[in-house]
Amino acid sequence: MTDETRSVPMSRLEVRYGLSWRALLAIVVPLVVLFAAGVWLAMQFLQPFPPRHVVFAAGPEHGALYAFAERYRAILARDDVKLEVKVTRGVGDNLALLRDASANVDAGFLVAGMAGEPDARGLVNLANVAYAPLWVLYRNGDEVTDLIGFHGRRIAVGEPGSGVATVVGPFLAANGITASTSRLVELPFDEALSALLNGEVDVAFLGEGPQHPAFVDALARPDIRLMDFARADAYARRLTWLRALRLPAATLDFERNLPPRDVRLIGSTVMIAARDTLHPTIVDLLVDAAREVHGGNGFFEARGEFPDLHAVDAIPMSEQAVRYAQSGPSMLRRYLPLWLADFLQRIFMLSLPVLLIALPALRWIPSGVGALISNRIKEEYASLRVIERQIAADEGDPAVLQAELERVESRAASMRVPATFVPQLFQLRTHIRLVKQLLADRAGRH
Repeated sequence: MTDETRSVPMSRLEVRYGLSWRALLAIVVPLVVLFAAGVWLAMQFLQPFPPRHVVFAAGPEHGALYAFAERYRAILARDDVKLEVKVTRGVGDNLALLRDASANVDAGFLVAGMAGEPDARGLVNLANVAYAPLWVLYRNGDEVTDLIGFHGRRIAVGEPGSGVATVVGPFLAANGITASTSRLVELPFDEALSALLNGEVDVAFLGEGPQHPAFVDALARPDIRLMDFARADAYARRLTWLRALRLPAATLDFERNLPPRDVRLIGSTVMIAARDTLHPTIVDLLVDAAREVHGGNGFFEARGEFPDLHAVDAIPMSEQAVRYAQSGPSMLRRYLPLWLADFLQRIFMLSLPVLLIALPALRWIPSGVGALISNRIKEEYASLRVIERQIAADEGDPAVLQAELERVESRAASMRVPATFVPQLFQLRTHIRLVKQLLADRAGRH
C-alpha cells in the first residue's frame, strides 16, 4: 500500500456508496437521458389542454340548425366550454368557413353530398344527426310527381350559401332544368315562401319545413301543394348520399290532416363536421351533445337512429368520435368534472416515465452497485487463490509471486467501498497478509 494511495481522502459519496463522482455520473447521465426520452415520448401522446372557446357554424338564425346549435351551446356550458354559435346563410357558407383557415371556425353543420373529395380534405364527420328533407312546394294545378314537370316554370332555388342552393343543382340538371330552360330565382326561405304564396314564383325548393308555422299554414292553402317524389328511390340509388323518405298523412297537423296523404320525399343527412385538428375532448363533448339532442324520434327519424357514425359521403368519420362512441367516457370523466379529469389524466401520462423507468432504476442502482463491488472483491480473491496454489505446489518464481501479491494488495488498498462492504474488504486484506506469510515461509524453507 503506497503513501500516495493512503493520502487520497475519500468523499462521503465514496464512503457511503463506494462510488466516485465520475462513476456516479456514468450511471446517472444515461439514466437522466433515458428518463428525458420517456417524458418526451409521453408528451407525444399528450394533447394540450382542451380549448374553452369553440366556434360553431350553424345556419340562419331562426332555422332548425341554429336551434340545434343553441342546444349544443347549453350542453357544453356544463363543462365550462363556451360554444360560440355563428349565424350563416346555410351549410354552403359553413363549408366555406371550415375550409378557410383564417375563419377560425372549429365545427359546423353540413349535409351529405355537398363536399367532394377536394373539399373533404382536412375535415372529419363527428356524427350524422338528422335527415334533411328537400321540401318542394308548388302552386296548384296538375299534380307534379317528378322534377321534369317543372320545365319552364319560375323556380326559387334558395339563396347562395344555403343548403338548398348547394344540393338542388344536380337534381335540376339531371332533369334538364337549367337557367336557359327555366327561370331560377335565388331567394332565402322567407322570401321564397312569400313569393310562392304571392304568385311571383311557381315552385319553391325549401330546406326548412315544419318547424316554421308559415310552412304548415302554406300547406293548408288550397292553391299550394307538397310535391310527392314518385322516383325518390331511383334518386337514392343514383346518388348514394341521398335518402328516400316517407312522410305519413297528417304527420304535420292532425286537425287539418296535413299532408292529406302519404308523401314520398328525398333528402340528405345532416352531420356535425369539424376540422381534423379539433381537440379530442371537444369531439367527445359534441358527440355527447348530439346523443342528447338527436337521440329521440322526429318526423323521419326513429328513436335511437341518430347520432349515427357511418360515413355518408367523402368526408371521413372522425376516429376519435367512433372510438368515444364505442367505449364511452374514461373512468375519470364519469365521476369528475372535465377539467379535473383532464388534469389528472395528464399527470398520469407524465408519471409513466417515473413509474416505468425511474423507480425500477432507483431499485436497480443500489443492487447493481453492490454487485459491481462484490465482483471486484471476488476478482481479487481469484487472483489471490491462484498465487496461494502456486505457493502450496512450490511452483513459480518467488520474486514474481511477491510482485503479484503486491499488486493485489495495492488494488485492495485503493479499493473504495461503502460501509456495508468494509468487512469483506478487511477479510480480503487479512487473507492477503496470510498468503504473504505463506510466501515468506516458503522462502525460509529454501
